[in-house]
Amino acid sequence: MSRGIPKPDILDLIIPSSTNTIILFGNSITEWSFEQSNNGFGYQLEQYYMGKAQVCNRGVAGYTSSWLKEYFKDLMHEIREKTARPPLFFTIMIGANDACTPGMAQHVPLPEFERNIKGYVDEILTNPATEGTRVVLITCPPIGRPAPSQDALRIRGFRPDAIVDEAMVQAFKENMAFQTYLRKKQYAEKIMGIAKEYENATDRVAGLNCWKDFVDKALGKELSKVGTMTKDGEYEENYLPGSGLPAAVEFEQGTFTDGLHLGPQGYGLLSERLFELLFSKWPELRSQNLEGGDS
Repeated sequence: MSRGIPKPDILDLIIPSSTNTIILFGNSITEWSFEQSNNGFGYQLEQYYMGKAQVCNRGVAGYTSSWLKEYFKDLMHEIREKTARPPLFFTIMIGANDACTPGMAQHVPLPEFERNIKGYVDEILTNPATEGTRVVLITCPPIGRPAPSQDALRIRGFRPDAIVDEAMVQAFKENMAFQTYLRKKQYAEKIMGIAKEYENATDRVAGLNCWKDFVDKALGKELSKVGTMTKDGEYEENYLPGSGLPAAVEFEQGTFTDGLHLGPQGYGLLSERLFELLFSKWPELRSQNLEGGDS
């Protein structure tokens, strides 16, 4: 595998051939979503589809859209060889690692990222083993950097009680954390653009804008205040939640565990939006409409 990244073992995870399956494919946000303590969407889907479908964890922490290619090939082979029916749906949530700082091993340039994502979707849509399988493309979330502390202000030469002005904001916009924040937004927008392309051609693909959902919830009533949105309805950059800027809105406690990975509140919001999307676009995916008994 490229760049010396070890290839994960997928073949020790067996899918019963007669069972409906749901595949969650991605990086650590997907892998860790199956932990009950996280209230993750993997765990929530397992509970909802209990007795109706097996929800398969195919998330690999630390991986990018490029590093997952060989893993995805093995996954499609596993589906072809070990399942009697196509999976009900895939979720694909990749991009948080791809969007890291250019020059780092995990960084994947945006054009390559787009090709990789489209390659995964095209394979699912055209492979006989996944005939009829639906795909939900989920964006990466933002990061959760706090507004600068008094110590951070002093380090940059500002008094803790200094009025937030253009010079102060610009000083914080130049740091690596804020640039990473903007790249997460850029990669999220690319996912939604890809989803839109497919949605115009097929009813088997949908996009879920996790980045926007997190930001909108954090802004909440702030959305109606002057300054948080521009006249064109775009976000006012200086107030973006989690951006680490002096006037930024804070995320609710529990949204993130470390500024990058999701906590119970963050996973809870993602799960809520995922279920809303699934059942509004594909009501046939409600558990009571599947074989295996009522629920």
